[in-house]
Amino acid sequence: MNASCRRALVFLPILVFGAFLAGAGYAQEIWFAPPAAPLNSRLHRAVDLLDLFRGDAPWQEASSHIRVFKLYASYLSGAPQEEVDAIVSDLNRRHIPIALEVGVMNIGTKPTYPPCGGFGLVEGYGIPQVARTNSEKIKRAGGVIEFIAMDEPLWFGHYFKGKPGGQPGCQSSVEQILELIKAPLAVYREEFPNIAVGDTEPTDIAEQLHWKEDVSSWVVGFRNQTGHALAFMHLDIPFSRPGEGGFAVEYYRYVDGLKRQNLIGAIGVIYDGMPTDSSDESWIQDAQEHIRFIEDRSGLHPDQALIQSWQAFPQHVLPESSPGSLTSLVNYYARRTK
Repeated sequence: MNASCRRALVFLPILVFGAFLAGAGYAQEIWFAPPAAPLNSRLHRAVDLLDLFRGDAPWQEASSHIRVFKLYASYLSGAPQEEVDAIVSDLNRRHIPIALEVGVMNIGTKPTYPPCGGFGLVEGYGIPQVARTNSEKIKRAGGVIEFIAMDEPLWFGHYFKGKPGGQPGCQSSVEQILELIKAPLAVYREEFPNIAVGDTEPTDIAEQLHWKEDVSSWVVGFRNQTGHALAFMHLDIPFSRPGEGGFAVEYYRYVDGLKRQNLIGAIGVIYDGMPTDSSDESWIQDAQEHIRFIEDRSGLHPDQALIQSWQAFPQHVLPESSPGSLTSLVNYYARRTK
């Protein structure tokens, strides 16, 4: 598919786009989110991250398969403008749209009531000022944020209790979460009027009481509040947990039912390795096994496959010919679906 066709698909109305994917069976998109963090951050950053954005970078086949490149807000906020400029320039040249994974629940770092959650204290939170800064950074580089992937607002806003010794979770109602996301999302929509907003959630949700009612209330509430269905629901599966595969399949099938009701545009699965992996090669091998578990043994065929890592491995994204690089996993997945 040539570049103009790829971009035409991206701008289809989201419900039509979801219906197209549903009718196409194996016609999946590949999203790519390499390990990215500011230098000297405690978060993982691929050692050759910026090499991706050279004109002669050895991922020509993989880049031709990638439909969306996802950046982490934790990286974007701390990255120098010159790095962002290089990334956006190369993605524009390759005609690959940009998504941003970001917290959007509007509680700042010093909440007075309730004393919980908060930007920089609990994942999933974000404030309008940061939304403006993120947007301006991409715009200064000549780019457009075409997708927002909300960072697990239902999980971190509603279910998360907090970690021992850390900031407690707010355990807000679904209605309260819908209120919290309004202001940050309004900034992104003001800056990028055609932006599509979707959600990322862990399949741990399927272990919670009343989870089906909560998920349904969340997606219906989002549509009623914004006038748009969620563009997508991306599933973060903790593959390392015994028995989690069963919960993941159950969660997927329930979300698929919501998609058939036009409450969600597309379903995606994050394919990653294990946090215990000790090499690039072992991480890639585990990620391949997770792909086979979801698609071959469980018979699930997501609309969007996310090749993504925030773990310690793989440390390399290049070259695509290396069996331990993240771009090699893109090619592995693409070749399966031909």
